Parts: sequence; structure tokens; C-alpha cells
Amino acid sequence: MTKNKPIAISVRGLRARMGANATLGPLDLDLAVGEHALLVGPSGCGKSSLLRILAGLLPADAGVISLFGQEVSRGSKILVPPRRRGIGFLFQGGALWPHMSVAAHLDFVLRCAAVTPSEWDARRAELLTQVGLEGFGDRRPGTLSGGEAQRLALARALAPRPRLLLLDEPLGPLDAERRTSLLELFEELRRSLDLTILHVTHDPAEASSMTDRTLQMQPDGTLAGASKA
Repeated sequence: MTKNKPIAISVRGLRARMGANATLGPLDLDLAVGEHALLVGPSGCGKSSLLRILAGLLPADAGVISLFGQEVSRGSKILVPPRRRGIGFLFQGGALWPHMSVAAHLDFVLRCAAVTPSEWDARRAELLTQVGLEGFGDRRPGTLSGGEAQRLALARALAPRPRLLLLDEPLGPLDAERRTSLLELFEELRRSLDLTILHVTHDPAEASSMTDRTLQMQPDGTLAGASKA
């Protein structure tokens, strides 16, 4: 963890059921403000479930989660709803809506984030510039390349101005060139927007050169500890 920095994520004694015979935890985790940590481990160990619990999209069974000093859940009780946690979530595969244009994707999130319509044009343009999709507003997901689709999904995650960005296998089927380009974009945005990033992958080499720490999740759903990337 980065020294002398306030804590963005604090998890204590987290446990959650992931199925009849699978559990997540018990685990403790601290992530400093501004840190970019890579979370690796085999398929089915609970990496994606941990992200969803942090975001408030799945309940835990035990443990306390605090984000930026505010307790957001205790056991199965949700104390702060997902929309108020200051989190942007980039889902595996992007999870784009095929019938909606690029602009409509962003407008939907801006509306939910209570951004006034008079601000939409400026905020939408800002987001598209940040992810390198200027001029793509009228396009639909089916006309985008894999890298462009992930950039749209990233812009959508950034629309409500989150402080914490959760990345769930964001580089998936992309080729090496597009993977490198997106990794560089994540780092650029981390610095320019003062983001904290927790990045899930099954490939330890995927982003290790651009992250501060690597966290290893065991097959039993516990954390083995952390190492410098």
C-alpha cells in the first residue's frame, strides 16, 4: 500500500457465499487513495464477486467495508447504495446496450447522476475526449471495434465522476496493441482524475508494469497477500 496516503478501500473480515460449495473470504484489504492495484487469481475464486460487493451490487454475509473513510456496508446490511459510493465500474465485455448510440449511453448515466441537461453536451464532449472517441457520438456499439467499445464503456463508467474505478477483466479479447493502449489510458486517467483503481484479471502479466501492487487471490477465496508489481 502507498505510504502516508489516506485509505480508499478498507475491508475487514469479509465473507460471502458464491454458491453451494464456494465462499469468498475471510479477507482483509486496504487500498490507498490514488493506488492502482492488480487483483489476480484463478477463475472462480471470487475476484469479480469482490468487485460487485465493493460496488454494492452483491451482498456480503459478514465483514465491514469502508470507502474513503465512510462505512458503506456491515455484514449483509447496505449502508450506502451503489449510486452514492463514488464508484465507476467497467464490466467484463463492456456490457453495452446495442440499441443506444454512444451519446445515448453517456446521457443515460448523466441523467442518473443528476447532471442537469444543460450540462450534458459539455460533459459528454469532455468524456469522449478523455477516452479518445471524439466524433463518435452518433455511432452504435455494433459499429465499434473492440478497443473502441471498451473506451465507450470506460467513458460511461467515468460519467458520474467517480473516485474509485473497478475494472473487471477489461482487456478480455483485445489484441496486444489495443491492450497496451487501454492500459496507458487507465494510467493517464488515474493521474489526471486522481482515481483509485482495482483491476481484476486472471493474467498476472497483463498490467503488472503499470500497477503499484499485485494482490493474489487463492482458489479458496482468500487473499495470499500483496507484492510489489
